[in-house]
Order: sequence, then C-alpha cells, then structure tokens
Amino acid sequence: MKKKIAIIGAGVSGAFFSYLLNQQEDLEVDLFDKSRGSGGRCAVKRYNEDDFINMGAQFLTNKRKDLSFYFKEIKDNSLLDFFPDSIAYFKKGVWMKANDTVRYVGRPHMNSFIKHWIKGINFNTRCKVVKIIQNEKKWSLYTESGEKYDNYDFCVFSLPLTQGKVIWFQNSKVQLPEVVMNPSWALLLKSEKVDLKWRAAFIHDNKLSWFHTRESKDSNMLWVIHTSPSWTKELIDLSKEDVDKLITNEVEKLLKIKIKKIFSETHLWRFASSGENMSRQKFALDENKNLAYIGDWFCGGRCEGAMESALECFQEVKKLF
Repeated sequence: MKKKIAIIGAGVSGAFFSYLLNQQEDLEVDLFDKSRGSGGRCAVKRYNEDDFINMGAQFLTNKRKDLSFYFKEIKDNSLLDFFPDSIAYFKKGVWMKANDTVRYVGRPHMNSFIKHWIKGINFNTRCKVVKIIQNEKKWSLYTESGEKYDNYDFCVFSLPLTQGKVIWFQNSKVQLPEVVMNPSWALLLKSEKVDLKWRAAFIHDNKLSWFHTRESKDSNMLWVIHTSPSWTKELIDLSKEDVDKLITNEVEKLLKIKIKKIFSETHLWRFASSGENMSRQKFALDENKNLAYIGDWFCGGRCEGAMESALECFQEVKKLF
C-alpha cells in the first residue's frame, strides 16, 4: 500500500517537494493551498492573453551543483530561459552594470515550471488548513471551510514561518529557527512607452529595491516595481491607491521620467524576504511525529533557497519510507 503524504503550501518549496516525492512509486501526494493556484513567490498577474507581469520573484539563480539536474530538466522542457535584459545597480546616485550572474526566468510565465512540477498531483486549491491532528500515526487535516482530509502517513509544512508556526508547535516540540520576514509592496502597471537606459535594476539606499520593464505587444510598457523593506513598513497601513501614487512618484524621480499610466495595481507581499537564519537550519524534521517544515525562509528567502530546503528535506524524509 502506498504511503500518503500531505503538503501544505504550493509555493516553490511545496511544489518542488511534491515533484520529488511523486518520482517515488510507493508514495501518494496530496497538495493543499489556500489560494486558487500554485506558485507562491513565482505568482504571475495576467490581464489578458498578451499582458502579464511577474509580480513576485523576478528570476532564479543556481549556485548549487545538486540542483543543476533539476534546472536542466525544466530548461529541457522549454520552461526556463535566461533573463532577457541587462541589469543595473543603482547606489549612492550612481548607475552601474550588475555582475554577470546567470539568471533564469520561467517560460512562458514565471510559474510555468511550478505547474510542471505538480502535474499529475492531487492539488486542493482554496483550501486553507487550520488544524492537523494525529491519531494512531495517521494525520487528519482540517480546513477553514470545515472539510476534513484523512489518513496521511506524513505531513509537510511549506508555509511562511508566521503562517505555519502555531500549528507546528501545537503538534511538535522540534524548534524552528528565528527568522524575521520582511514585507514588500509590488506596483504593477502598464504605461505608454518611455526611453530608458536600463530595463531592470537593483536599487540600494532608496525607498525602492527593484524595477523591471518590458515592451507589451501593443508597444506600450509593462512594469513591476518593488519597495524596500523599511519603506514598505512605513506604508503598510496606507490604502492601495495611496501606495500606488507614492511608488509612482519615487520611480519618476529615480528615472527622471513621467509615467503615463494605462492601468496599475498594487500587491503587498507580507513575507517577501527573510533575514539571516543564524542556525543555518535548512528544514525542520520531527521523525517521531512524521512532520517536516520546509521553505525559502530557511535558506535566505529566494527561489533557489526554497528548492534547497525542499531537496535537503526530501533526502532525509525518503529514508523514513
């Protein structure tokens, strides 16, 4: 009989962990997420068939040899390509070219490789798990809407620390690292075309932290702009309309342009990045309870950190089966 595993959270770490488990013939995987789709920080906002914006993670990098096989696999499936533009650094009033790190983007959309990873897996969307209970070594999951999912041999959390730690500590004494999660506002907009020297930039010592633009099929411009953690905290309680105006003003000042908007909207990433994990712990595992916790926040808060956490946890969990 196959072992049943529940994974709570369908972001990068949860989707990748699902994919790794699904390669094992003796395991059955159920994936749960409170949203209507998968992707987490690789979320994409689609406005129509042609206009879409990567609203969270802007690219992936890989500095680990043991992840190279998985990067090659999604690249061979035409789901990964090189970041299309040169990137600048802006610091202390000076623009300069960023280093030549190899950066990738999902194709045709940033979350396309996520969808590839969870293909064939039972995926429960709009399903917020609020409680788990173990009885006779089997886990039951209870959702906010009153549904119950039974008979799991193992349960994996793939959630931001703040969202999952209460349920974790209700069921496990294994400690989690203390990590500060930082927020970021994202401004997504379409504008009339403007001339720019740089289409993408890391921004330091500023209220902003990143912007990227690309030309739309109708020859206008699509933008994503992220705010710095410190400024985000100052804006956290403002209306989306006010945040939109403030970010737009900062971009115009930074780039010395006037943006003529066609449409715009803002999104608050409450757990956009993480501080340093002083314990260097890549995941949490409670072998006595058959519980695990993974996530990018264990490993610095980026996509490859999510993959690193999932892979290292998988290598330990598979020994238990």
